[in-house]
Amino acid sequence: MKILKKEEINTLYSRTWVACNDDSKSKQYKIEFLRKFGGEFIESGKYSKWQKKQPPVKIYVPLRLLKFIDNTGKVIEIDHMTDYCLERKLSRSAMYEVLSGVRKSYKGYKALPLPTSPSLDTDIEV
Repeated sequence: MKILKKEEINTLYSRTWVACNDDSKSKQYKIEFLRKFGGEFIESGKYSKWQKKQPPVKIYVPLRLLKFIDNTGKVIEIDHMTDYCLERKLSRSAMYEVLSGVRKSYKGYKALPLPTSPSLDTDIEV
């Protein structure tokens, strides 16, 4: 087997480029190159170009947003209660008590009342 160099893979007519593109055993060389260096080959016309695979971008999606009204009357949406309370030196358990209705307020924070949905038991005339 030929010695494949990562630095030469995208340089036209270098030994590694020829082995992976113009050689009769180019498929075998590509497989060997990918085992050794990872990444992927992108076909562009007759020849292929190698590139590193980018790691997938992780996106944080909150499971639920907790809504409070602060002492200025502004609505606050909190997606991570622990971090929010640590940054503002608040008691996380007291904030959850406000949210569940055990407490009316804590340091000016009040739970935002949830919108009431129409009851399904009401009589509607058609």
